[in-house]
Amino acid sequence: MLIERKKYLKQIEGYINTPIIKILTGMRRSGKSCLMKLLIEKLKNDGILDSHIIYINKELLEFDKIKTYLN
Repeated sequence: MLIERKKYLKQIEGYINTPIIKILTGMRRSGKSCLMKLLIEKLKNDGILDSHIIYINKELLEFDKIKTYLN
């Protein structure tokens, strides 16, 4: 179960549909992954296709090869 973080989601919503790459950063264990999962859930509920959402968890070895934006 994810805790709904309406305040943070509201702040992020202003950047949805803008032509910039969005990166969520912060200290370890501050809720970034949970917030991203909530945001992805919201996007899907709004009709965004899974194929239009990219989520990269750099703690997984499958993404270890990504070192720059060129990969």
